[in-house]
Amino acid sequence: MYQFIPAIRHGVNEQKALNKLSQELSQKSGQQASNKVKPLLEIVHNDDLNNIAHYTSEFDEVFVDFPRYLVDRENKHKDDVSDIISDYNNDPVKFFSKNSKLDYTPVISGSLDPISYSGFVQYIQSLQSDFNRICVRLFIPINTFTSSEENELKSIISELRDQDAVLADVVDVDQLSTAVRPNIDFIKSEIGNQDFYVFDVFEPRGEVNYNYGLVMGKHANVDGVGDFSIEPRFPNDIPDAAFQNIPKRVRQYDSSSHSVSTTEDSDHYVKAVDMMLKNNNLDINHCPACEKLYNEYQTVKSNSSRKDLDAGFVKQMRMNHYTYSVLAEEFPDMTTAADAASFDRNGYTDIS
Repeated sequence: MYQFIPAIRHGVNEQKALNKLSQELSQKSGQQASNKVKPLLEIVHNDDLNNIAHYTSEFDEVFVDFPRYLVDRENKHKDDVSDIISDYNNDPVKFFSKNSKLDYTPVISGSLDPISYSGFVQYIQSLQSDFNRICVRLFIPINTFTSSEENELKSIISELRDQDAVLADVVDVDQLSTAVRPNIDFIKSEIGNQDFYVFDVFEPRGEVNYNYGLVMGKHANVDGVGDFSIEPRFPNDIPDAAFQNIPKRVRQYDSSSHSVSTTEDSDHYVKAVDMMLKNNNLDINHCPACEKLYNEYQTVKSNSSRKDLDAGFVKQMRMNHYTYSVLAEEFPDMTTAADAASFDRNGYTDIS
């Protein structure tokens, strides 16, 4: 059974979306969502540590990362993450050890530009006494691993216990025609009994609106796949005044095309939903998120005091619609497919 790893930065809408998802999956399947969804929480504010319990109370496992890589490229979290790094002297062990009483799985990640695995062996050795399970997040370069890098990765993986995990994170998704797949194959060949996840081979808000994570996962025989749930990895900081002028977009994942479709109106989300209904692009029976979107749309349309759908609500429905599509449509197809090419021939051709 595949597992889905949705990466988030804590916020009101992220918390609400995952809370709803957990409750709905529990009601639908008679069991907690813990065996299907394992959120990855990136700490971008010190206050985020106070909110970990919101997620660990809903899911059996929550990964937590000290995302030092976010200072390597421009994004709205860069300054806040830089402050956290300074608070802990750029030491993940100090960060996790200070917060070891919280119920989560620590994620060891490194820098991005350039990609570096420096210190990973030491971090693993230092954290294993405090945590029953840890995860190493290995950023995948677009160039073939050098012999030195291969030896370094072998040393890192050899330190892991059977119950630990490895997450292969593809940051530059638009460079898939390079050595990304061979590099993932190399990591897979070195892993023993550890869980193995392929992460973020899908950037629908960027240049790659095709979910290669699924076919890559099938090819590499992974335990799960993950991404940022149709949100950008490196988000820009949009002032409130500018946000008002952005077209109102409703994004929905389509498992048949492994991509995201976007319907927009210059001023109102309800008008975008109008177009989706007119073009048969909204199936209210698809999942609880679609049903909630339609019901809220009907409420707004029938209430003269309501002008539009709330942007946060639309985001919650977008995230959960995608997760339901992966869990109920993509994963079953991956399971029954004989191989990666049978699951997604076009995608497999692109990553080969």
